[in-house]
Amino acid sequence: MVSMYDWKDCYSVHLPSIDREHQNLFSIAAKLHSAVLTGRNRSVLSALLDRLIRYTEFHFAHEERILERVGYTDLQAHRSQHAALTRRVVEFQTGFEDGNTGLMIAVLVFLKAWLVGHIQTSDAKYAPFVVLADSMHH
Repeated sequence: MVSMYDWKDCYSVHLPSIDREHQNLFSIAAKLHSAVLTGRNRSVLSALLDRLIRYTEFHFAHEERILERVGYTDLQAHRSQHAALTRRVVEFQTGFEDGNTGLMIAVLVFLKAWLVGHIQTSDAKYAPFVVLADSMHH
């Protein structure tokens, strides 16, 4: 079954560790999507959503550490995008825990659009900085 969370090469920012984390994010989201479509129970969905949020926070923190290390000039803007997404998804999670199960598809659709947009614009924009900084350190 083709998932809306299938990884495409055009999502690559050509930094292996970041691509790997993005792929993991897509993979967890795909599991959540599949669990929604197959009508899995609330506790399964809740656990997967929680895992997705925790992994997203881990990934964002890692990305921000890298950008800090290379002195990326747009770090503050990037960080605030991350914070805004995290807030939105945690709001979704709260709504879901309060019994609004219909939110799950909404969060998946929202997250997909956000991730693809963010990866292909904001992340793609910092990638050359990181490559350049790393080549200067070696």
